[in-house]
Amino acid sequence: MRYPLDDYVNAAFVERQADETWAGALLSFPEVAARGATPEACREALRAALVAWVIDALRYGFEELPALGAIDLNRHPRYGLEWAEPWEPLEMRQSRFYEDQLTRELTHAPTHPLYGVSVRAIGDRGDCADTLYQTLERPPRYAVVHLTAGHGRPDTRMYEGKEAIQDQLRADAEEVARWEREA
Repeated sequence: MRYPLDDYVNAAFVERQADETWAGALLSFPEVAARGATPEACREALRAALVAWVIDALRYGFEELPALGAIDLNRHPRYGLEWAEPWEPLEMRQSRFYEDQLTRELTHAPTHPLYGVSVRAIGDRGDCADTLYQTLERPPRYAVVHLTAGHGRPDTRMYEGKEAIQDQLRADAEEVARWEREA
C-alpha cells in the first residue's frame, strides 16, 4: 500500500556520511532530516520524522504547509475552488460555527434540501449572510445558504458539481466588480 508521504520519502536526498551512516533530507520539507545505518533505515527515519513534523505543524498551526500530493493541510483549505471577492474559504475552525448554525436552522425544516444531509461549511460571502456548504456524499453537491439566525427557513440554492459552483463564484465576483465600477 502506498501513502501520500511515500513520494516525498522516496524522492529524499540520501547520502553516505564519513562515519558510514546515511543522512537524508526532504526537498519539499527542509526542516525534516534523519540518519540511519542503511539507506532504507534512513528513509524509514525520514518517514517517521515527516509524520512527526506534520503532527506538530497541525498542532502548533504552522503558517503554510506544503501540500502532500492532493492533500492540503493548510488552515485556509482551497477545496479545489478558485476563490474571489466576495467569497473566501473558511478556516477549519470557522466551519464548525456555520455547520452548527445550519443544523439549528434546519431543525424544523424537514423539507429543506439539506435536512439530514452531512455537510461541511467551506466558504463565506463577506458582503451578506451567505455561506457555501459542500455535501460529504460522492460526488459532492454544493449549496449557497442564506442563514437567517433563526428567523425563518434559510434560502438555499443547490449546485450539482464543482463546475456549477465555480461558475456561481465567478458570477458573484463579476457582479461585485460591476458594482464597484458603477459606484
